[in-house]
Amino acid sequence: MNGEKRYFTTNAEDEIYDMYEMGLRDKVAFSTVNATFWMTNTDNQLNRIYLQGVNDAYTMNLLQTRRWGADVAFQQTFGKLTLEESYAWLNGRSDYNDKGRKFLMENGKKHD
Repeated sequence: MNGEKRYFTTNAEDEIYDMYEMGLRDKVAFSTVNATFWMTNTDNQLNRIYLQGVNDAYTMNLLQTRRWGADVAFQQTFGKLTLEESYAWLNGRSDYNDKGRKFLMENGKKHD
């Protein structure tokens, strides 16, 4: 307000993630290969909601989110020269959980 920062307490819960990862490392000829596949899930991700006509925002556990991806890396050594290459891919999806859908319905789905 008037250029001042204001901080408010929230009733939001800590986010809890279930994380899974599977990987392998192997030496093939003169290369080392690393590959990892991973996934994270949560049903209580924090979200900041701004309602139209209201100056304040709400920080609440409104989202269920799943992210997944893969990482691959290679390393080759030629005498004193070492080359390293890597690639990472990720994807994800978020949607409102039951609490989020209820909040939006009660507030007329007016959100940014």
